[in-house]
Amino acid sequence: MAIDNKTYDEMTEQLHNVIDPELGVSVVDLGLIYNLDMNDDEILIDMTLTYPGCPLTEIIESDINDALYGFNKPIKITWVWEPLWNTSMVSEEGKEMLTALGLYI
Repeated sequence: MAIDNKTYDEMTEQLHNVIDPELGVSVVDLGLIYNLDMNDDEILIDMTLTYPGCPLTEIIESDINDALYGFNKPIKITWVWEPLWNTSMVSEEGKEMLTALGLYI
């Protein structure tokens, strides 16, 4: 079962509430979510971090679980490092937020 557009949009909206603890911008707007899908058993997320040694991975995982709790499925996050995250992946809204925070990209 592949995720339908409505469910995908609802999940993405909820993931906008997951804020990167270091940058203060959502993981969606930072472009950290590479793939979002669902099968009969679980929600599948491929994502990355702004850098591989980020010490706040557990916080982000917990926040994702909280954000998607209402979908009533376990969440499997696969951390991927290719392609390597870079600032070109940040949404326009994310760029505006980073600029407002004094982090120019």
